[in-house]
Amino acid sequence: GHKSSSNANGLIVSAHPSEPDLATCGGADDDMSVCRWSASQCRLVWRVAVEDACSSAAYHPRGHLLLLGTATGRIVALQHARGEYAISCQVTERGQAVVCVRFSSNASIKYPPNPTPCCQDGRLLALGTSDGRIYMMSVEDNGLVYRKYRQGTLTGHSSPVVRLDFSVDSATLRTWQLHQASSDTGITASCLSGHGDLLCAGDSAGQVSIFRYPTHPLQSQCVTSDALVSSVRDLMFAFGDSRLLVTDREAASLMQWSLVPERRS
Repeated sequence: GHKSSSNANGLIVSAHPSEPDLATCGGADDDMSVCRWSASQCRLVWRVAVEDACSSAAYHPRGHLLLLGTATGRIVALQHARGEYAISCQVTERGQAVVCVRFSSNASIKYPPNPTPCCQDGRLLALGTSDGRIYMMSVEDNGLVYRKYRQGTLTGHSSPVVRLDFSVDSATLRTWQLHQASSDTGITASCLSGHGDLLCAGDSAGQVSIFRYPTHPLQSQCVTSDALVSSVRDLMFAFGDSRLLVTDREAASLMQWSLVPERRS
């Protein structure tokens, strides 16, 4: 699907929230295209070219739109069905890259019974940028209108914001910034399963480890695999936590792992 050269940022991937589909995006060193894949059939559904290099991607919680963050500070929405252009808008003032995008979503959360009205079901968007800023935007018209909050720019990070996570009620936001590992091998990516019972971590040596969550540092047991030959770029539980998607940082490659329930004797 992608023609890779030497993209140091690796392949960008996002899993559909309700279908066994995923999207991959190539950066400036690749073919600057977006592909939709059927994970169950392992086939390409569509491929479209984009004008700006992609630096992040996320599906709208309802699954009808794929939102792209670009290296020029814009967000671009594509229709999930055929990859057709929907909308775009400029986010950053000086063209800093949008390196992380995250919609709020608590449509499947049963507690609390009355979640914050402005934050439920993809009505809030958080964007992390290469200069360490976080932009908060309201989402209207089913993901076709985005508006910045006047006091919605958060500062304080000294390096790029590479991951954002909303709490289950979308009332608080957890952020992760990029740090250089002090040793030869360090954690480069982590994610929590949708059900909140598994924690996955990837490192700079290409290893992927899965822990039960919550876990105790002195009693933690995990399943570890040498998944990649280079550093892990990103991890993502997908399709009802039945699959784990892993991308590397040095090549446009994606590995898909099936998660099999543990057999108890």
